[in-house]
Amino acid sequence: MKKHYKIQNEPLNEPIEIKIVLEKRKYTDPKLYVPKEIIGKKRPSIKPGKRWCVWFLWLNPNTDKYDINVKFSEGINRLKIVRERKDVGNAVKEAVSLSLGSEWIPPNVRDVVKIKPMKKSRSVREALHYAYEL
Repeated sequence: MKKHYKIQNEPLNEPIEIKIVLEKRKYTDPKLYVPKEIIGKKRPSIKPGKRWCVWFLWLNPNTDKYDINVKFSEGINRLKIVRERKDVGNAVKEAVSLSLGSEWIPPNVRDVVKIKPMKKSRSVREALHYAYEL
């Protein structure tokens, strides 16, 4: 699990305190969805003809809840044998979790969540004036 730390230092003439703020993860762990149906005496079986996918939830910054559903079915449904589908589904799940761990943002999340723009760029004259004021 990746943890984010924010460290702030106080002025040197006062006692030094380090503040650590843990942020909420932006996504849940990816999972493989296998459609099942109950046959006979409550014995689950894989439902034929239904789509398999790898899914996870993304944190919506406006509501502070995990409500943006992201799905991937990258070639899982082309296979006919259940064992092959599970192997490919688990491989896709691992690839997605590695990508999310390296700060990747899915394209459909970028459309829903507004990425904060960078600060306004300044000209050299404005930057020198700002530095002089500081």
